[in-house]
Amino acid sequence: MKIAFFYNKYRKHVLFWLSYISFVYLMEIWKDPSNKYLDICFVNLCTIIAFYISFFAYTNIDNGKLVKGLLLILLSIITSWLLRYIYWHYWLPIIGVKPFAEYNFSIFTNIVVRGFIVYSLYALGYFYAQRSIQKQKQLRLAEQQQAEAEKAKLEIENKNLRLQEDFLRAQINPHFLYNCLNFFYTQTFKNHPNVAEGILMLSDIRRYSLKD
Repeated sequence: MKIAFFYNKYRKHVLFWLSYISFVYLMEIWKDPSNKYLDICFVNLCTIIAFYISFFAYTNIDNGKLVKGLLLILLSIITSWLLRYIYWHYWLPIIGVKPFAEYNFSIFTNIVVRGFIVYSLYALGYFYAQRSIQKQKQLRLAEQQQAEAEKAKLEIENKNLRLQEDFLRAQINPHFLYNCLNFFYTQTFKNHPNVAEGILMLSDIRRYSLKD
């Protein structure tokens, strides 16, 4: 269960490094067919570990944990050196590969430090790329939330406007129509008595409805 969770979470990383190691192996056997896959795997395992320790070091430094970040960088260098030492003195004899040169501490350390610098720079680039992606995601999320908030605010404002309109309609004096009918009746009584009678009838109907 834990292995499946780990694989799902870091699947892209696993696939990337497997592809990378396979590519390096193909390039190496193109130059020298005697190169062994396990040899290439262990060499790259050393650098991969240095890569991730350096990445976590940069993450801590970015979060203000300078001492912890520097200690992780130191740990990364020491780990790289120890793994390379194990590779040189123990792993190569196990897989039947002869070292390309006799062990020399200064030369060996120089190789380790150069490898560490290269992959720590890769880790630094990956760190800034990931942080940039995260900031872009946060920015898009903030914009989406702002748009949703503005939409909700607009809906509330429209609802309030409708409520105000309904309230104003309810506040209109119910006698207003009755008074208008009486005015029309007065204006039309002399010249159009039939129309005036109709208006009077409507006025009476309205009066009765108000009483009810």
